[in-house]
This record gives sequence, C-alpha cells and structure tokens, in this order.
Amino acid sequence: RNKQYKLNGYLDTGNKLYDQFKHRPVILISKKIPYKIEDVIYVSCSTINNVSLIKCIKPDKIVINNRQYDNYLIGFSPNKFRIDGIDCILHSCLKGDL
Repeated sequence: RNKQYKLNGYLDTGNKLYDQFKHRPVILISKKIPYKIEDVIYVSCSTINNVSLIKCIKPDKIVINNRQYDNYLIGFSPNKFRIDGIDCILHSCLKGDL
C-alpha cells in the first residue's frame, strides 16, 4: 500500500464522531482517495436532520504536525466542505494536541 496523502485540515470541536464498536475517533475527508471495498467500516452518524452511515477506512497511521496517530478512522464525507482549501475535518479529541 504505502500511499501518502497530504491534506489541509480544520479542527472542528463539534466533530465528536466515534465508531460504535471500538470507539475510534473519525476524521472526515472530502477528497477522493482510493480504497478497497472490503476494507470499509460503516459508522452511524446523527445530524440535525437524519441518521446515516458513513463509509470509513482504518489507515495504518495518520501524521499531523509530525506527530503520529494510530487508532483513528478516516470517514468519507459525501458533501464538499464549505471552508475554502480544507480537505479534512479533524476530530475534537485532537484539540489538546495541536
């Protein structure tokens, strides 16, 4: 695999999405990256208007500001983010680390 992607992130203190089984934080991305369908983990997501499932994958690692994180999921947002230049919405639990 050994794929790397460089994304611009935004720390959203409102992103408190965890997977229901292993309680891993979910970082949302709007950029299209390839993944194998058998690697998909579905996470239930509640919004003001409805409940839906988000397709997620478990990367080997995530590096943010030269610090490595291992137990996170990447969720694929079906919608483009409304913040110019932002590819991903970071999880609120990263607040103290950045």
